[in-house]
Amino acid sequence: MALFACLCSFQHQFAGLTNRTLRPQIAELIGGYTQGQMTYDLRRLRRKGLIPPDPTLPWYELTAFGRRTAVFFTKTHVRIVNPSLAELDPQLPPEIANNHPLARAWRAFEHALEDKIKQAAIAA
Repeated sequence: MALFACLCSFQHQFAGLTNRTLRPQIAELIGGYTQGQMTYDLRRLRRKGLIPPDPTLPWYELTAFGRRTAVFFTKTHVRIVNPSLAELDPQLPPEIANNHPLARAWRAFEHALEDKIKQAAIAA
């Protein structure tokens, strides 16, 4: 997610992507992110078609598919995954959790699973 979020920044639109310019941005989000990891991630992006395989250029540019993919995953994470995970917080008070369908469904699943474990006499 950190890589996709950094790919969505506008500075790459003008100068292109390089290991040297992209790695510090990701390192701010993920501590200890190395140059080798950045090389590996760029290779994976190239293999998946998110950046074009052009060895003659000293930089990379996102393909249209790469831009759409990065924006889609970044927005999905921010708008759906993060809020949904907050609803699943076990320390969320019941009066708040009962107002959210996802939280109600998750808690019902947890209770059903606990019941199955007790029925099977499995120590949790």
